Amino acid sequence: MHKKTVIDFKELGLRHLFTKPIKELKTRELENIVNSMANSIIEIWSSPEKMLEYSKNAREHARKTHDKEQNFAKLQEIYANIAGRKE
Repeated sequence: MHKKTVIDFKELGLRHLFTKPIKELKTRELENIVNSMANSIIEIWSSPEKMLEYSKNAREHARKTHDKEQNFAKLQEIYANIAGRKE
């Protein structure tokens, strides 16, 4: 079963949901996706305000995602659940 791939530029109203593996897409479909992504990136880089907003959001996302205490606590929880299932 193919896990769906999402390319999401929510702030710009651009969202691509791939319902089949990317390698199975037709050249025209990929061309349209690449062009819309390129236009979104150009729009971001053309606006200092958007660049600042996106970089701020990226830093915040990285801070939350890569928080070592939270990740360690989550790993402990996962291993405790696994250990609790063993009999």
